[in-house]
Amino acid sequence: MLISKFDTTDMEKKIADFESKYGITLPEQYRGFMLKYNGGDTPETEFKCKRWSCNLRKI
Repeated sequence: MLISKFDTTDMEKKIADFESKYGITLPEQYRGFMLKYNGGDTPETEFKCKRWSCNLRKI
């Protein structure tokens, strides 16, 4: 999946603030993903499996 249009400005602080606010620690793999892409935008998000299809874009 292509990830584009992402902004990682101050992500280390944003993640630390989020973890502190909710009293959690994000898994290292997810933390690394957020540091690299901050979620990003995924322009081609539809996928199909057998008779099912899904679109991962946020509304």
